[in-house]
Amino acid sequence: MLALTDSQLAQVMYTAKAIPRDRRDEYLQRVAEALQGRDFGDGDVFRACAAARKATMWSVDLQRDAV
Repeated sequence: MLALTDSQLAQVMYTAKAIPRDRRDEYLQRVAEALQGRDFGDGDVFRACAAARKATMWSVDLQRDAV
């Protein structure tokens, strides 16, 4: 379980808006995996969100191109 501050949760949710609804679970899982088991600050959450958004959106683009 992650313990996020209000501003960290706001960052996660703000970044999630750019993710297609059907892929948000994947995005949230990636963020959680990046932060799990370590101490983290606001900058770490920002970087985890950015990396998760990029990875999730790339997987969406790759799936779209395969069709």
